[in-house]
Amino acid sequence: MPKSVVFKRRGSAGEVGVNMTPMIDVTFQLIIFFIIASQFASREKSDLLLPFPHEPTSISDDKVKQRRVVVNVLSAEDPLYRPQVEKVRPVLPGDVAWYVVQGERVNLGRSTYEEIRRRLEGAFAQAQEKGLTEQDFHVEVRADKRVAYNNVATVLQAAGEAQILKANISVRRTGEGKD
Repeated sequence: MPKSVVFKRRGSAGEVGVNMTPMIDVTFQLIIFFIIASQFASREKSDLLLPFPHEPTSISDDKVKQRRVVVNVLSAEDPLYRPQVEKVRPVLPGDVAWYVVQGERVNLGRSTYEEIRRRLEGAFAQAQEKGLTEQDFHVEVRADKRVAYNNVATVLQAAGEAQILKANISVRRTGEGKD
């Protein structure tokens, strides 16, 4: 029988011993790997002061409507809007058909951004007349998933210029409704 590096015969009684050196080497290598990997994982986390609700309360639908302005960003690729958009311009992937601010349509054109900003300022001014502050009021952006992000960013930038400090981007949970 050839001599093995792992198993060695000891003495004349035929006892077999195990060489533990390779197992110890592998164990140390695994320990070093996990130490280094945990340091990489800790660098990816940022120290943030995240808010958590104090005394959460529910508010009525009327108060919710007073505290927000809703902007819908409709896709030109939607079969419902595509024929109307194609009469004016060709439809490209990610295009917007138009924006809807508080139920009022804003057509695309040279002054689209200014019109969105003006309507957001008006909604915020109405909220301030009712005693709401910047902390109480927000813009809620609802965009079709086929719309390019730069069209959503337009709304967010207009909200910032209208002095609206808070914004929500509404999404649908996975499995909710049809895709």
